[in-house]
Amino acid sequence: MRGNSHSQTGVRLGEHSTSRYYAVTKAFRNKNFKTYDYSNDIGLLQIQPEVQFNAFIRPVCIITDPTKVPNVKTFRAAGWGRTENEKVSSVLRTVELNELNATECYNLFGMNLLESQICAGHPNGDTCEGDSGGPLVHQMNMEGSLRYVQLGITSFGRSDCRNGGVYTRISSFIDWILMVVNTYAVRSPPKIQFRGGSFGK
Repeated sequence: MRGNSHSQTGVRLGEHSTSRYYAVTKAFRNKNFKTYDYSNDIGLLQIQPEVQFNAFIRPVCIITDPTKVPNVKTFRAAGWGRTENEKVSSVLRTVELNELNATECYNLFGMNLLESQICAGHPNGDTCEGDSGGPLVHQMNMEGSLRYVQLGITSFGRSDCRNGGVYTRISSFIDWILMVVNTYAVRSPPKIQFRGGSFGK
């Protein structure tokens, strides 16, 4: 697993000196998560205060119709995890990755992956310890704008952080994501405006 051994009570959004911490108010882990193969390795966090988007904090797109997810073989992963010289990176780092076929992945991990997992790597870089939960994205045209679409979540990899890692395939969990969001989303009360006037006349 590419996570940290200590528990987190907050998350950091943004980049470099512009990052800001947000308190985690609720955490949701998929109840079917299995530690022996990291299947169903997905969770959602509810944070406060409400996120204000700016030049350094932007939402990533998730395609909620699994039939419309593009069949792409190249990705970009991002994280604050371990680098060659640091236990935790002081800056947000990204790496370009290519999807690996089933044979390449079996040779790396000695296990057959599930349809709900993506195997990806690159000879020049990889995700590492501390990157778990980070996004695996692909840039594409969304309604006329070039946007990053999240297709995976960093799950686990080799301890030497070389050659490849395994990512949770988001399209396999759309129903679960929507159920959690629709059930637990904090919704602002409707804004009611008194428009004046008199009643009964």
